[in-house]
Amino acid sequence: MELCCRWHWRSLLALPLSLAVAVLLLAAAVPPAAAQMLSPLAGQNSPNLNTTEVFMSVYLDRLLEVDEKNYRHSEILYFLLTWNDPDAAATIADNTARWKAGQAGCDRQCSDFAGNITCCDGIFLPSLTFANAYAFPQDRPSQDRILAVAAPNNSVAWMVYVQVSCYQPLKLQHFPFDSFDLVVDLTLQNTWGPNHPGIRLLPSSAGTTLTASGAGDAVSQWKIDYITLQADSTPAPGQQFFAMASALQSNPADPLGLTTTSAPFLRALMPGVVEPPLQRQNMSHVGVMLAPFGLCCSIGRFAAGCSR
Repeated sequence: MELCCRWHWRSLLALPLSLAVAVLLLAAAVPPAAAQMLSPLAGQNSPNLNTTEVFMSVYLDRLLEVDEKNYRHSEILYFLLTWNDPDAAATIADNTARWKAGQAGCDRQCSDFAGNITCCDGIFLPSLTFANAYAFPQDRPSQDRILAVAAPNNSVAWMVYVQVSCYQPLKLQHFPFDSFDLVVDLTLQNTWGPNHPGIRLLPSSAGTTLTASGAGDAVSQWKIDYITLQADSTPAPGQQFFAMASALQSNPADPLGLTTTSAPFLRALMPGVVEPPLQRQNMSHVGVMLAPFGLCCSIGRFAAGCSR
């Protein structure tokens, strides 16, 4: 520990003055999470027992960039998530009535482009994270909208546009004649807890375009040939997974060491208090793949083909 501190201090002194100041200021700045964007599909609340499946439709509205130097790609995607929830419509109607009567506030309006109309506090929204997201541009309008259909349909639809830049390894030895996948990897997070049977994330429809118009390539020298949408459910990684990936193993005294205990299961458990013994949980993924001649990309897995 002492050796590590000395090395860090000496390396800091060797930095240019302006950079050293920036590093010192960073240490005193706000926590990193406060400056980072949350997932546009962060969701909220826990599902009731009637909600056991979430269906995902994904459309590529526009491929914006393929950064062959930094191995990143950017796109605008339209997501439609749907599920059954018999309580949602009544909850929204009650929330909206009390909000407009001045009897309650509203933390989650049902739309970000038509404000002060309806309130979606208290309903369940699935929580998905983008595992390989590099950035979410903050100046992109999301056109977020939630609607609930009353009985006998009893369903909810959540529509949102997401602009995302993703990173991944690419093989370009034979560029521009290589083929490779561009992946956007989505994981459904556990927000249902131990008394719920769990939620399956299932693919529905997908397309290579939606509202974007105009002739020509999506980006310079690239066009989209196909798109596929795939889903899988895998067990949360155990300690053996982390043991193989770790250059240093967990300290034996670590109460939740990644390589020594069942702590990895926590990745698939509901946040908050966890009651032992830990149960093996599944993690649901959906992917989208877009492919140009030599270019493919995948979301959770969502895939599409493109040609150069």
